[in-house]
Amino acid sequence: MGIEQQSQHEALAVSGITRWGRIGFAGVAGLFLAALGLQVFLAGMSIFFDATWWQVHVTMASLIEWLPIVMIALAFVGRLPRAFALLSVLLLGLIMLQYVFVEVAAQSGVRWIAAFHPVNALIMFTVGLILLQKARRALG
Repeated sequence: MGIEQQSQHEALAVSGITRWGRIGFAGVAGLFLAALGLQVFLAGMSIFFDATWWQVHVTMASLIEWLPIVMIALAFVGRLPRAFALLSVLLLGLIMLQYVFVEVAAQSGVRWIAAFHPVNALIMFTVGLILLQKARRALG
């Protein structure tokens, strides 16, 4: 049996709850990416259209920060390789860093530090995309 056939066989051989954990992980990873896209749109709306959209951006962030926690749990339920949980923890750390960039810039008066906020969002999107691709492969 070739390597590709063996990995497909292993993907099909997982138990029901494990399979649902993997499907859930892929779904939440996709939701995370969609939510990040919405965050960029909301930031643009607040800059270019109406500043009141900023509050929606802030509120949305408080919802997004829970997604990596769900992903960590689903990585264990889905018996995914350790890298899935570790990259989900990395996403959680990167989300915390988002707050650090904004707060340090506001508290210190060194406003250019906040410019790392959108750069970090790109890194978060990249990690999320890697996780989604890996999760889809794990589904077989």
